[in-house]
Amino acid sequence: MEKVKSVLRVPALAGSTTVELVEKVGWKNGEVVAIASTDFDGTHAEQRIITNIRNTSTYTLFDITEPLEFDHDSYEETLSDGSKVPIRGEVGLLSRSIVIQGDENSAS
Repeated sequence: MEKVKSVLRVPALAGSTTVELVEKVGWKNGEVVAIASTDFDGTHAEQRIITNIRNTSTYTLFDITEPLEFDHDSYEETLSDGSKVPIRGEVGLLSRSIVIQGDENSAS
């Protein structure tokens, strides 16, 4: 099954036109993604169209049609006990095809 969400590998800063994800995904050029807000203002979520998607051996990066308006964080916070908590903006695929069908006897 195709992944429909991931998280940022590195910060995606305002003005940037490239987004890096922590893992490989099967998304395609022309698909629409949402990049979640990582501050306390929910209106800082952004929607962009993927262009020039590339996969490395371990992660995916892609360009977007318009520069980002807001910073989107990606880092690890170290707690007092030494444990680390990932703080990474979510990126979700909004373009996808679905088929809704009843039981096996229903017409498609």
